[in-house]
Amino acid sequence: MKLRALLICLFCSSLFAVDGGVAPLVNEVSEKISTFLSARYQAGAAITAFENHSELSDLAAQKFYQVLVSRLETRKEFRFSDHMVAFSHGHGRFDQSRIEELDFLIALKMIRSGPRVGVGITIFSRELHRMIAIDYAETLLSQGAVRFLEMGERAFALNGFESVTRMEVGDDLLDVATLAEAEGEDRYYFMKKDSVDIFAFRSRRLVRLLTLKIDWGRPKYPARKVEGKLLVFRNENGTWLSAAINTSPRSRLFCREQGKWREEPGFNFAPLKMLRINDRNFIAGARFATGRNHFRGGLLLMPMNQGKADPGNVYEKPLPESHVIDFTEKDNRLAALHLIDRSYRYRVFTTDFENSVEDERLRGSALAALRDQWVAVSDYTRGKDRIFFFNVADGARRQVYEASFPNMEIRFIRDGSWEKAPGFWVCLEKIGGTQHLQAELQFWRPGRQVKATEEPSDDVRAMNPGNKEKAHAEE
Repeated sequence: MKLRALLICLFCSSLFAVDGGVAPLVNEVSEKISTFLSARYQAGAAITAFENHSELSDLAAQKFYQVLVSRLETRKEFRFSDHMVAFSHGHGRFDQSRIEELDFLIALKMIRSGPRVGVGITIFSRELHRMIAIDYAETLLSQGAVRFLEMGERAFALNGFESVTRMEVGDDLLDVATLAEAEGEDRYYFMKKDSVDIFAFRSRRLVRLLTLKIDWGRPKYPARKVEGKLLVFRNENGTWLSAAINTSPRSRLFCREQGKWREEPGFNFAPLKMLRINDRNFIAGARFATGRNHFRGGLLLMPMNQGKADPGNVYEKPLPESHVIDFTEKDNRLAALHLIDRSYRYRVFTTDFENSVEDERLRGSALAALRDQWVAVSDYTRGKDRIFFFNVADGARRQVYEASFPNMEIRFIRDGSWEKAPGFWVCLEKIGGTQHLQAELQFWRPGRQVKATEEPSDDVRAMNPGNKEKAHAEE
């Protein structure tokens, strides 16, 4: 709450410091709403609709909204509350579960004509079910105020997340993993239905080093949508790669020693992550429901003894059926389990795998956890998908950033790194359209100090893992 108040104070001081800024517009809109509500003592009110048609950025509209609400919340003659959940692409999203607390619902529409910005105000009575007031406020913005309001979204990347690269990928990409080699160079693993491509980032592009072919054998199950899971890790016995798919009951396992890959016996589940529990190392995994896009109930823990898996002593912990499972760790030990269940609810389990906390706001099918600090969760609404980034470092869960993807759906989210920076891979596909889906892979990382002109280079943005180059000798 103190942080929110501080941010509002900073916004207010900046807005009022600009000659001809939006302060007069905030004053006028606040006064018009206050005049109406003050005549109805202790009436409950909130803005429940806000549209930005002014050609100013979403960030500018949010600044205006935050300062306006902070003004109205301080008034004693009426009860004003903030119901906004998110704002993107010119439209605010509001918490509808609290409408019953209100007497009046307020809709705002921001428009612009040249240097003039106006706000239309419409007030509805919840009890009378009709519009009872309409008004309009307008102000002339100076060039300084316009520049301040139109600060790019990247200015917020210092406190949130930023997308630093994107690439076109095929519609058969199932999962992504990254692992640093012993000498320091990152390897990027792209899983498809029958292979895993291994890349390095050299000369500002991804270079294919090797393709591991996968023979799933029999039985093969039909699936409406093919799902896959990829796990890559290193121990004293070499580099290990496990691949699992929902059309096969067994995962495939590969080990690399002295630059050569060899296949080892796989497991009857999909390995998801290496965990340390009670001073022991485990491969954590789950079983795909046959041909389906979810896991059957239960978390499987296979102990690792002297760097070797022990399939004969697998522990099973009860869990609900889920679309995705991931884990946060603290000091290299399990801190919490995160999953999205069959009802698309985001749930967090403690280390005993029994007590869980549910988030009723989010309805998505993708999730990933990054070390002990970050969790990314998708939330799908008709026609677009969104991603929420949460800070979970101290055991709490605080939202720090949100991004929307109109006309796109998140296929998967995966933790990883890009050019040594930790973050999240987000795979997106177009909704509807042609038979061959267009897919895009983006990498998002926590914000850092960047110059206003800094952008990912064109050759990085347009990279395609389909670029072929012969395998290098070290593979």
